[in-house]
Amino acid sequence: MIAERVKELLRNRSNIMAVILCIAGVMLNLSLNFQVTVFKLPLYLDTVGTVAIAGMIFKLIILKICRYNYLWDK
Repeated sequence: MIAERVKELLRNRSNIMAVILCIAGVMLNLSLNFQVTVFKLPLYLDTVGTVAIAGMIFKLIILKICRYNYLWDK
């Protein structure tokens, strides 16, 4: 019973964290795109946020798998 509640808590918290990270990535993309447009720079910085957040979400998924396996063994 307690193990199920802990698993549910971990599942919900990582989903909320993933949504927050996605919103942060979109905000980073838009701000960098705005700066490039205002200063007329010949750079494409509108995907930096996507790459950074994708790496963070990948790390979150790996940590979630490791924690799940750790809880499963006990």
